[in-house]
Amino acid sequence: MKPKTIAILLLAALCLTLTGCGGAETTTADPAELSSAAESADPTPEETASPEPQETAAPGSMTPFVTVRVDRESRVFMDEEGNIVQLHYAADRPLVEIPAFPQAAAAINKALEEDLIRFENGSETEDGVSGLEEFLAAVGEELTWRQQENSMDGFVPYEMRRDVHVMRADSRVISILSDETAYLGGAHGYTGRSARNFDARTGAELQLEDLSDDPQTFLDGCAQHLWSCSRGGENTLTALTGGYFDGYEKDLPGLLRDGNWYFSDEGLVIIANPYEIAPYASGRIEFTLPYEWIRWELKEEYLPPEYTEEGTVTGEILPGPMEADFSLDDGTDGNGACVFLMAQGTVRDVRITRVTYNDWNNTFTEDSEFWAASDLPDGSTVLLLTWIGDVLPTLKLSFVSAGQKREYYISQSGKDGSLVLLDGTQFLSPPVEITQLLPFSYDVDGDSVQEVIELIETEEEGYRRLIVDGDPLGDVYAADPAFQHLWLTDLDRDGKAELLYSADMGSDDYVTSAWRADTLEPIRFTMETRNGKNGADVTDTVDGRVVFSYGALFLESYTYQLGTYPSARPYELSGGNIIVPGSAEYVGGHGDWEFLYNQTYLELTREIPVTMDDTGEGTLPAGARILLLGTDGTKMRFRTEDGLTGTIMTEYRSGYDGGWFICGVRDTECFEMLPYAG
Repeated sequence: MKPKTIAILLLAALCLTLTGCGGAETTTADPAELSSAAESADPTPEETASPEPQETAAPGSMTPFVTVRVDRESRVFMDEEGNIVQLHYAADRPLVEIPAFPQAAAAINKALEEDLIRFENGSETEDGVSGLEEFLAAVGEELTWRQQENSMDGFVPYEMRRDVHVMRADSRVISILSDETAYLGGAHGYTGRSARNFDARTGAELQLEDLSDDPQTFLDGCAQHLWSCSRGGENTLTALTGGYFDGYEKDLPGLLRDGNWYFSDEGLVIIANPYEIAPYASGRIEFTLPYEWIRWELKEEYLPPEYTEEGTVTGEILPGPMEADFSLDDGTDGNGACVFLMAQGTVRDVRITRVTYNDWNNTFTEDSEFWAASDLPDGSTVLLLTWIGDVLPTLKLSFVSAGQKREYYISQSGKDGSLVLLDGTQFLSPPVEITQLLPFSYDVDGDSVQEVIELIETEEEGYRRLIVDGDPLGDVYAADPAFQHLWLTDLDRDGKAELLYSADMGSDDYVTSAWRADTLEPIRFTMETRNGKNGADVTDTVDGRVVFSYGALFLESYTYQLGTYPSARPYELSGGNIIVPGSAEYVGGHGDWEFLYNQTYLELTREIPVTMDDTGEGTLPAGARILLLGTDGTKMRFRTEDGLTGTIMTEYRSGYDGGWFICGVRDTECFEMLPYAG
């Protein structure tokens, strides 16, 4: 079953009901109440002065307590007659507060203000149009021409927008992300992403070379990780379908530049804006180098702090303002609803984020940050003035408790006007990994009743039992539970989410298993091709790790044929089984395993027969060097050093003397070295 959908059928006729500080009844928040609510207004008023947050005691005398407030200025520019909208302008202004280190905060705010001034005043660009004044001049010229030609059809107002996101704000690092959008007519606008990163204690802006005691080794390692990231994970589909520019890999090291990276919760993120390594159609691409990959080269002071405290945030709507540790106004000029939030227990990484609801997939898009705090100690309070309606929340509250992120959308009850914090898990867009959310409640079988999904230990080491509402579905294996993954995803697009489980790809024992949403029976995998298996083999599990790329299901695995190569292959649920799709949209129409991560050229020790793509049957001489690209289980695709491509026929023999053979000769005798694992 899909997550519960918010009712929006009457949006066109709905009049917003706004609750101000002077008119609401005091009620207690009921987070469990998930009733329908009504659309929230976003009047985008002129910039107003928001009350300064009141300082609170730092959790420790030497531990920076950090808050970041993001004020938004919105303006609409009309023509001289006031009839035509010429330009929409919106710009976020972040303000950092570090009570224990005010000089550091001042230095950070100075740098961030310079960015805002540059955005408004403009800078040198290739097309010569930059900054508010030049945008207004450009749109004025276009309107003058259109009016002279009596051709206003197709005119769209120009746009300048700067959205700010707080990616990290803790006792060590502050990472601020800026998305700057420019639209000057034409087919589409352009959004460029950049970032600024600061040391929370000193206020110094961090450069890449500051992050490691051995900068060159660190950068070389990052460049190698970038190549791997570009070929797998969320970028698998881009790699398989040729979404990058030819020869893009030589441009990857150039992405490792200041202003082009930031720290997230997961790792060091490198930005590739449109046209840098891929066309505009591929969009902005980001590569996350997980902390697990780079922690050995990264200085300890830049790793995220680890917290184990458990807490939550409760709230209510008050009839009027009252004293709080932090007083915030989301552009209401003091007239919004008074949402009073209180920390119960210490919570970390607290965010209030502006969001927009997407009715096409029942999810929310994060627009920009409004307020962030490194932590809220037990009893800390926040008074938030905001427009709050009955249907569509426009703000999201998130925080970390016991190491896990919690998300709630700020809304109110349509019954009594009390505060409702909508659990964000119901708006997650499949595929959703629920491993860290277990036990997880979800309507798996579509009967409108939520089942409880659990993974419990068994007596056999490494094995866990997947249970739905007390009924065991099967035992799954992961050598290390930290590297197991359980997904909810609608494989056949029938509105019900199948269950998929996979474990660490680096283990010899990883498997992927799947179960149907409606019957909870195992889903069979077909067309397994490794280790000489017949393509007609059908099994309830398959070696490999689930990877989702742009919503498409891929299997990442090691393929044992003429060596050991990490590979990827698309799968889909069809006819009750998970199969390799054969349509032309996937990997040129064939269901091969693609060796996305392979960079190793193999040198032949003897002449072998091959089929070249351009000349047909032939041979490769001893000494030739080839790069293996992929396999369908018998034919190995390769590319020579001079760019020629072809295939090698292989044969698998079982038994004690078995293995892979080429024209009756064991594969290890045909190459100087084959990279078999172990």
